[in-house]
Amino acid sequence: MIAEITREDLRRDHRVRLVTTEEEGCALNRLPPGTYGWTYAPASESPLFSKQGFQSFEVHKAQDGTGYLVAYATDSAANALAGKERPIELKVYPETFEGATRLVCLRADGLRKRTHQPSREQGNPVQVSVIG
Repeated sequence: MIAEITREDLRRDHRVRLVTTEEEGCALNRLPPGTYGWTYAPASESPLFSKQGFQSFEVHKAQDGTGYLVAYATDSAANALAGKERPIELKVYPETFEGATRLVCLRADGLRKRTHQPSREQGNPVQVSVIG
């Protein structure tokens, strides 16, 4: 089992700060390294905001420029992510929902999003394929 992480741990590790008012509405790929924000559709072209909206995803652009999706997954999905086998198909949620209570951090360049939009129902999950 992987050690539990917190959002604060990830923010510290990635050395990110919240997007400013002037940066709000920009896509992650247009923001400077060292920023994070909230979005409803976690893709690089989706706008980021400084306020956490209901069922919005946290995304980071670490100091090294790497993008990350911060989300919740089930214990079994989180344990599978810790392994080496790829690809892994899983649903991730912006907040805890039913059995999805483990915070996970996924590299954006290692993801293939399986649905075009979050469902807005049943916890607002996004289906992803972890390929890297």
